[in-house]
Order: sequence, then C-alpha cells, then structure tokens
Amino acid sequence: MQPILSSLKLLRDDMKKNHEVITAITFKYPDKHPNCTFDALFTDYEEKTKKYQLLKIKFFNLSRQNGNSYQKSHPTLEVWANSNSINCKPYDIINFFNVIPNPNPNHKLTKKELSDIIQRFYKFLNRNIPTEVNRNLTRRQDEERDSQIKSMDDEPKKIYCCGVKRNAPGKHRTNFNAAKANRLRHDVYEEYKDDNTISFLFSEDKDKNKTLEQIRHNFAIAESR
Repeated sequence: MQPILSSLKLLRDDMKKNHEVITAITFKYPDKHPNCTFDALFTDYEEKTKKYQLLKIKFFNLSRQNGNSYQKSHPTLEVWANSNSINCKPYDIINFFNVIPNPNPNHKLTKKELSDIIQRFYKFLNRNIPTEVNRNLTRRQDEERDSQIKSMDDEPKKIYCCGVKRNAPGKHRTNFNAAKANRLRHDVYEEYKDDNTISFLFSEDKDKNKTLEQIRHNFAIAESR
C-alpha cells in the first residue's frame, strides 16, 4: 500500500532532479463547505531538512487577511511533512482549513472522528500535490518564493555576484546556491546553470560585483591553470 502522502516524495525527487528548492500550488478546500483558496509553498531544505521529513510546506489562506488596511498579510501555517503525515497538531489543521464536521460548538470530536478528518485531508492534499515542479507560478507565488529564499540564506548580506568556481571532484553546488543566483544574477545563472559542478560566489562588498563578461574571463583563467 502506498503512503497516504506518496505524492510528496515524488515532488521532492523531481525538485532535486531539476535543481529547485521551492515550488508552489494553489488549491481550494474543503469540498463540502464554502470553498477557501490556499497557496502551498513546498521547500526542500536539502541538508537542513528535519530528520524523517521530506519537505517543509507553508500554507497561505488567501481568503482571509490579517492586519489593518495599510499592512495586510494572509494567515499562514508552516509544517514539516513526509509521505505518512504532517508534523502538526490535528486541531491546527482543522482550525486553519476551517474544517467543521459538526456545526454544534458543544460537540467534542472523538479520536476516530479526529483521525477520519485528518485522513480525509491527507488524501485530498495528496491528490493536489504535483509530482513535478510547477513552472507556471503566479506573481504572488513568485513573491512568496523569493521571500522564502531570502529567509533561508545564511549569508543574506552577500548579494553581489563576484564570480563562479569549479567545485572539488565529486562535489556539486547546492540547489539553494543556484536559486540565489537565479534570483540575484539571472544572467550569470543562465550562463552556468547546466553545469552543477560550478558554484556561484557572492560578496557583501558592492565593489566586488562583476559583470558577466568579467566573470567569464576570470573563470576561464582559473580553468586554464
């Protein structure tokens, strides 16, 4: 029998294959109640992934807003997940996704009712999780992805591309390194994206920022040595 969230591993594997750290989808839930729209951001933290987990999922409730008229944001729920479950309290899922199996506020859910609700949600989510990286992100999802990449950066002040380097034999650049280059220096990323033995270098010093032509020249010299 396949795990209840089997699509999650297929997505994670495709993300690694395509050197992506983040992808996203939009879906509506639940089916039997007034529909709410959600975004789900899937992030592969690579070597920083929590033990026994596959991806981190950040849900955005696009049908609700927090804050005042000057600064609004959508409610979020951020969880780790693997092929068998989401690492989250059941009531956090029920409250966030507005799952109301019994409208009577005095009704206390039994363990079986609680389990059935979560299992139905898992099955629904599994049907909606893509097994391949979504290449058609909305503008909102692009912004969410950029924000997430920034939050993952251990060196957020290093934003100026100062070159590229050939990694030691058997070593490959991280997908995050590629994602950062794609966001900050798309021209350099496009030049070297197909060779994952090459990593992108960044500096805090604006004066060390190099043009694509300078990076090509310096890398050619380094390769000839």
